[in-house]
Order: sequence, then C-alpha cells, then structure tokens
Amino acid sequence: MGLITFLRWEVSSLTRPKLILPLAAFMFFSSYLGGEVHGLSTFIGGVGTRDLITLARRLGRMATTSIDGTYLALAFFSAVLASTSIAGELDSGILKFYLSQPMGRLKVFACKFLSVYMLLLSFGAASVYYRMFMEAPEDFPALLAASPFYIIQPLLLEASAILFTLSVSTYFSVVSRRAYHASLYSLFVLYSFYSVRMVSPGMRWFLPPYAFSIGIFELANLTYFLAFSLGLLILAIYIFTRRLEVP
Repeated sequence: MGLITFLRWEVSSLTRPKLILPLAAFMFFSSYLGGEVHGLSTFIGGVGTRDLITLARRLGRMATTSIDGTYLALAFFSAVLASTSIAGELDSGILKFYLSQPMGRLKVFACKFLSVYMLLLSFGAASVYYRMFMEAPEDFPALLAASPFYIIQPLLLEASAILFTLSVSTYFSVVSRRAYHASLYSLFVLYSFYSVRMVSPGMRWFLPPYAFSIGIFELANLTYFLAFSLGLLILAIYIFTRRLEVP
C-alpha cells in the first residue's frame, strides 16, 4: 500500500457523515463564542470613509478571538479522533495489519496524524472565515486586497492551536493502550490549560487558548507553545517508531 493511497484511506475513514456533521456543528457554533472586538461595528457602511487596513486589522482581530471559542471543540475532537485512530486500532489489532505493510512506522504515523490534522484544520478554518466573511460580506474582497496579512493571520493561529491540541492527544494515544484512556488523559490536560485562567485570570495571557488568539503581540508565548507542540509530537513519533510494542 503506497503512502498516498494509505493517506487517502485514512481521510476517507474520517469523512463520514456521523463524524463530519457533529464536527461542523461544533466548530461553526463555537466560533461565535470567542467574544467580539470593540469597534467592529464600524464595518457597517464604513468602508468608504475609513481606512481599509484599519478595518482589516479589526476584522482579523475579531477572527482570532474565534480560536478562544473553538478551543474546546478542537480539544474534544482532537482527543476523540487521535485516540480512535491510534490507541483504538492498537487495541483492536488493526494497527498490526497496517504495520505489516511495506511502508514503515514513520509513514503510518504521518498518515494518521496528517489525516486528522487536515480534517480539523479544514473545518476550523472554514468556521473562522465564515464568521469573518459574515461580518462584512460585501467588503471582504476589498479588505483582503488591502491587507492580506490581517486576513490570513487567523488561519496561521488556528493551525497553531490545532497543532497543540492534536500533539497532546497524539502523545497520549501512543502511550495508552486503550482509546478511552487516551481520550480522558487528553481532555483532562487540554481542559486544564483552559480552566486554569478561570481560577487565576492573570494566567490567561500565558496559556492556551488565549495564547493562540493574540497574534503577533505575544510572539514569545506563541513560539513557546509551538515548540512545546513540536517537541511533544517528536516524542510521540519516537515512541511510535522505536518503542511501541504492537500485539
């Protein structure tokens, strides 16, 4: 089985209506839970009299707040999909069949991770940009042309948030032998980041999901969590390819 064929197989196994419909509903609904940005109402009838770059910056800032709303949806589906794809198939023995194919463990891991990542990124980006577009449907092309950076920035931050949630979930899926164990561990860790700021509001500046919603203003925090995500992912790859024993 070739790499592309296996990747297509993984993607097709995820794109089922009973999974896609709840994912779409969660993502599009939760994108509106991230709050509003002051001054966004100036979009209405204001594009002709106000600076387009300023409006694009406000629109992009509003879109980044959507990540604060979609974080719990990302955490839930990252935990469920990663645990099912890795820990669940490890427990059922399906993974043993995959590893018997002439592909190598690294390619199997890459296909499984990328298939889930692409699915979450597709719906995450669609929900964020749907909200952004609906704020200024007639003026959106002009804002995109005037300042593509502020329009594209939410996509980059959403991709970073998904990398974080999925890396955590993938790690627990590799080290756990039961899918529900991996899901519980992942949700507990990911929700802990989210809930700490409720106990200590000042911590919201340093923890996800807000760390992925602040754009370039706190680049150090964003860099830290990107490094954390990549480090955890590399550790999961090492365990999967070198240490994991498949029954």
